[in-house]
Amino acid sequence: MRSGSDASLVSWNSLGWPGKTFVQSGPSTDEIQSFNPGQPTVDPIRVYVGKEFSNNISEQARIAVKELERTDAFDRQALQIVVTTGTGWVDTQSTRPLEYLYNGDVATVSMQYSFLPSALSFVFDRDRVEQTARSLITGVREAVDRHEAQTGHRPKLFVYAQSLGAYGTQNAFPDLSDLVAGTDGIVFAGTPGISETHQRMTAMRNGSPCVETEGQSVLFVERREDIDAVCAGRPRLMYMQNVSDPVVKWQSSLIWREPDWVAAEKAKGQLTPYFTWMPGVTYLQMTLDMLISGWAPALYGHNYGSSAVPAWQRLSGVQWDDARTDRLMDTIR
Repeated sequence: MRSGSDASLVSWNSLGWPGKTFVQSGPSTDEIQSFNPGQPTVDPIRVYVGKEFSNNISEQARIAVKELERTDAFDRQALQIVVTTGTGWVDTQSTRPLEYLYNGDVATVSMQYSFLPSALSFVFDRDRVEQTARSLITGVREAVDRHEAQTGHRPKLFVYAQSLGAYGTQNAFPDLSDLVAGTDGIVFAGTPGISETHQRMTAMRNGSPCVETEGQSVLFVERREDIDAVCAGRPRLMYMQNVSDPVVKWQSSLIWREPDWVAAEKAKGQLTPYFTWMPGVTYLQMTLDMLISGWAPALYGHNYGSSAVPAWQRLSGVQWDDARTDRLMDTIR
């Protein structure tokens, strides 16, 4: 059920430390049963293909699909694709919720495109993250279509990407409709502010968590209550972004222009009234903040902690009350 096992198509050593950490983490069937007593539970599937296995992204994606086939992942209720950060790290606090929501009947797949931290990957491996997102998501979509044609069963398909992974995934597809095609839900956490897709969606918000465009409903989640916002259609794409995350706000235009979020957040009481934008200075401060934003407490800065739990609960359609959702957030925190 895990990559790197004796039966796997990829060796344990080829996973690298991010892959090893990912495949051996996650809840056991006992832990899931303890949380969901009385529910039939199976062991979650976790597939990972490291850069040490192959430096060819197309080959990595092909083997990832083969690993999913080997483990009968397409027979599961749900399948989750994760586009990693620069080093290949998978934020398991954000990927574990679906394993609880579906009583373990989930397969999660990811692959590594770089050894470099996200900041350096953005400079040197930017094309690779986009190629990884496109190859893996397209490959899995096509495999899901084939499986449905052969068996009549189609697992729900979800995508999670954080930070540089979110940036690359949005750039990998020409438009929003192509991005969400064939999926049941996408969560982007901490999307870098330089993402053109994110900028376009943000410009259409008009103070609302919901954006309606290209026949899709997009939901921005900055606070827990935003999860329950009523959009025109069922949201299939969620932007999770902490108000205090400098990665989301950083843009080169900070050098010469005061951003709209300064006045908007002051009006909402989300930003101290003593904050003053200064040409060049604010840009430098935000740049320095980005370097340490991942060390912030959970749900602040660039640390999203267990905040994906209510997002996945809504996108999956699994009917839980708030108390149960909160309990899962505490469990995986």
